[in-house]
Amino acid sequence: MPRSATSSRERRPTGIILSLLVAFIIATVGLFVLSQGGDGTSGVDSGSADSKKGSPTTAPTTTTTRSPIDYTVKPGDALTAIAKQFGVSTTAIVDANKIPDPDRLVEGQVLRIPSPTPVNLVIRPAKARTGGSVEIQLTGAERSELVSFVIVSPVGMYSGAAHLPDAKGSVTTSYRLGPGDPPGTYTVTARGDQVTEAEATFRVVAATP
Repeated sequence: MPRSATSSRERRPTGIILSLLVAFIIATVGLFVLSQGGDGTSGVDSGSADSKKGSPTTAPTTTTTRSPIDYTVKPGDALTAIAKQFGVSTTAIVDANKIPDPDRLVEGQVLRIPSPTPVNLVIRPAKARTGGSVEIQLTGAERSELVSFVIVSPVGMYSGAAHLPDAKGSVTTSYRLGPGDPPGTYTVTARGDQVTEAEATFRVVAATP
């Protein structure tokens, strides 16, 4: 009997160790399942979320607008100066007020100054490779103004020819990245000879060998 009691006490630690080992294995498997998706799914949703965090294909730009306002003509006022002051074209003011002669304003005359047309400058893609090209699109320009684009790179500046917007006030052009265009941030400024002005940036990365 003493020998049998001793044998039972010797086996008890072994049983405890086995129980702890089983619990450890179960916990390890559970952690592995959680790391692979938790509920046993294939992880497609997780992959989709990650893909949405990638670089955008279009470089963003900011536009601002205001409500129409009334302006009282002062002595010496010229329509071109008023238009420039409020960031609209003379044509827009003439059309809004049905002015018969833009060169003759009357002191005390109240002009309705329309809201400026929202200007938007978009560059596609937002990240280009050396040797590639980007498309530059401006919308909201005045149809009667000439628009030029200036591109500032890490090593210099490029200015293209002036463009006349289409009937919708849109201008589309492109810029090809040559061997001398290094990686970095490029700033594009669109400027019209009346009131239009907008700016956006895009990045250039080294081409893959």
